[in-house]
Amino acid sequence: MIKKICIINNYNYAHFLSDCLNSVINQTVPFDKVVIVDDGSTDNSIEIIKNFCKNNSNLIPIFKANGGQLSCFNAASVYVDDESQVFFLDSDDVYPKDYLELIMNKLDGDLFDFVYTSGKDFSNIADTAVTALSNNHVDILWSETSAIVRQQSIWIGDITSSLSVSGKVYKSILPYPYPEDWKSRADDLIIYGASIIGAKKLSIPSLSIGYRRHNQSDSSIKNYANLSLEKNLRRGQNIERMFDYFCAKFQLKRNPGFTEIITEYDKLGLVNKQILNTRRFEFFSWENLKPGTYNFISGYDSVEVEDYIRLGAARLRINVICKSAVMSGKQGLMVMHISASHLSSLLPQL
Repeated sequence: MIKKICIINNYNYAHFLSDCLNSVINQTVPFDKVVIVDDGSTDNSIEIIKNFCKNNSNLIPIFKANGGQLSCFNAASVYVDDESQVFFLDSDDVYPKDYLELIMNKLDGDLFDFVYTSGKDFSNIADTAVTALSNNHVDILWSETSAIVRQQSIWIGDITSSLSVSGKVYKSILPYPYPEDWKSRADDLIIYGASIIGAKKLSIPSLSIGYRRHNQSDSSIKNYANLSLEKNLRRGQNIERMFDYFCAKFQLKRNPGFTEIITEYDKLGLVNKQILNTRRFEFFSWENLKPGTYNFISGYDSVEVEDYIRLGAARLRINVICKSAVMSGKQGLMVMHISASHLSSLLPQL
C-alpha cells in the first residue's frame, strides 16, 4: 500500500509553524507520516512541535543542529519507504485542506517520479484559498529529460512546497553528501537531481499550495539577477558539483551526445518544446559540434563542418564545405539552415 509522507523543514519559524502543521494535519485525505525536521531553532519552535506530536500519532519529530534546508531532507530520508509518495513543505507555507486528495486523484492513487504544482501567494492565513484547485489549466507530462538537462541545466519544477517525488526517486537523490552547498534553495538539487537520473515529471498547474510572502521569504524565486557576483559564482560551483556527483553515481556522461539529446527531444510534446524554447534551450553547446565530416540525409552525401552560428533553440547556420558535387555541380562554401525537424538526420557521432 502506498504511503503518503510529508516532510517539513523548519528553522526559527515558530510564528508560522502552527499554521503549517494545522494545514497538514487537517487534510481531507490524511498523510501516513508527517516528518517535521527542526534545524536547530532558537525560538519556541521545538515546544510547538512537541505539543502537536502529543495529539497526532503520525507526526515524527527530528531535532538536529543547524545545517540548512537540504540537511533537513537528508535527515528525514530514514523515514522514506520505496512505496511512498513524498511531499516537501517549508514551515512558512501551507496546504489547502484538499491538496493531498486532489493530487492523489490526479495520480489515480499511484506513485509518480516527480510532481510539481504551483504557489499561490498569501500574507495572512485568513487569506489562504479554501481549495487547492486554482484554475483549469491542463497537466503537462514530461518524459525523460536527463540529456537535455545535463546539456544546458534546464530547470523543470517549481518552489519547494509544490514538489512531490516517489520514495525511490527521493532515495536515489538523498541523502546528498554536500548539504552545505544547499543551506537554502534545496529545491534546485531536488529538481535537477530528479531530471538527471531520468525521472518522469508531471506539472499540475491547476493546483496550488499557499506560498507565504514575508520579509524572510525568498520573494524572488529563481531570479538570481539580484545575487552578488560572489554568490552567483558559488551557486554555479555548487550546481557543477551536483551534476558531477549524480553523473558519476549513475554512470552518465556529463556532456551528452547529440543523439541522446535529440532522442529525448523527439519524445516531448509540443507544449514541452514551447516551454524549452522560452528557457532558451539549444540543441548544441559549443562542445557538441566540432569541425569534422558528417552525413546528411537531406540531399547531401557528405559535408565538412567548418564553423557554425547558433540562431536559437531549433535553428543553426552552419558553414560547410561540400564534399560531393551537389551545388550546380561544384564544390564550395555554402550556408545551411537546419531546423529541428532535420536535426535528427545527423549521424549519431555528432
